[in-house]
Amino acid sequence: LGDSLVAIESIIAPMAHEKDQNFITEITNVNHERLIGDETHLNQILINLLSNAVKYTQEGGTVCLRFIGLAQHSNQFERIRIEVEDNGYGMSPEFLETIFDSFTRAENSTTNKVQGTGLGMSITKSLVELMGGTIEVESEEGKGTLFRVDLELRIPEEQAQGFFWVQQGIGRILAISYSERGRDAAVHLLEGTGVIVDTAADMHAAEALVQEAANENGYQLLMYKPGKLDQGAIDEAESLRAIINPLDGPAVPVLYVLDNSFDRDEQVELPPRSGVLVHPFFLSTLKQAIEGISGVSNVEAADHDKVLEGKHFLAAEDNLMNASILEELLDMEGATVEIVENGQLCVERFEACEPGEFDAILMDVQMPIMNGHDASSA
Repeated sequence: LGDSLVAIESIIAPMAHEKDQNFITEITNVNHERLIGDETHLNQILINLLSNAVKYTQEGGTVCLRFIGLAQHSNQFERIRIEVEDNGYGMSPEFLETIFDSFTRAENSTTNKVQGTGLGMSITKSLVELMGGTIEVESEEGKGTLFRVDLELRIPEEQAQGFFWVQQGIGRILAISYSERGRDAAVHLLEGTGVIVDTAADMHAAEALVQEAANENGYQLLMYKPGKLDQGAIDEAESLRAIINPLDGPAVPVLYVLDNSFDRDEQVELPPRSGVLVHPFFLSTLKQAIEGISGVSNVEAADHDKVLEGKHFLAAEDNLMNASILEELLDMEGATVEIVENGQLCVERFEACEPGEFDAILMDVQMPIMNGHDASSA
């Protein structure tokens, strides 16, 4: 789930940022983030739902992605509920009745086939059912929409738990966040690990907790969620770290938690034994960040530049579902695509095109009439 979340946020967060929207992701009561399932299908489901939410929500609106752990029916499966909610334009009751009907939506979507309604929603429902899940939708015009996907995924037999924290020497963590939601997220994330999590709403409260904990072995990790990661935030954390650290001991690790990568001043350099996490994150992501703190002072934020923006592609794809998803993905990156159904049509279209009309050709391999290999050779 952690890998899926990173992949999805790298696509959706820039889209929401361009419309000045609040993109919020919440993780609640998920006991196992490493599960057995079709990651590609899951990503396609999330991209379809979230891209629609962004598109059909006004500038300055809110789009929320939630991963919610449900009561398990057995110890072999994790039940996950995924919710995508927005406060956008909403849909009428009449529209909702046929939203998952591919035939109706295809007829009504001739000029805009894959905007998350129409074929996009039909595809999403099919993918959910292929994963053995269910999908529901609630919506009200002028108030927004909520999609709810329930999945049951197998838990791998080997799920290492408490040894990591013993190995790292971490028994107590101080989480500092100006938002109650940020503090609660840290507590929920570490439930069941055996690690004590104290929370503070500001640096003044954090200093008081540090003084109190000094008599009980102190803190072995600081998690700080500033409004923006700039030099001022780093100076605050370094002042707190100076109070915690013994003069002859290693500096306590500091992880800066951000709502998104845009909340960071790219010019700022991190002190040694510091790292950055983009909220929200799974427990495995936190563990990886802790392992990665090794004195490196420059942690690069993800590059969200749209390298495909303005590009025009020619694609050969005979599967309607794959073609629709391809068009949606490229549209989200600011690119356009013309899709034909087989290799022969692709060759004919390329031979007839103007010089420089297409920036690249995307070719499926297995197609009727002429396959991708023969078309590429032609």
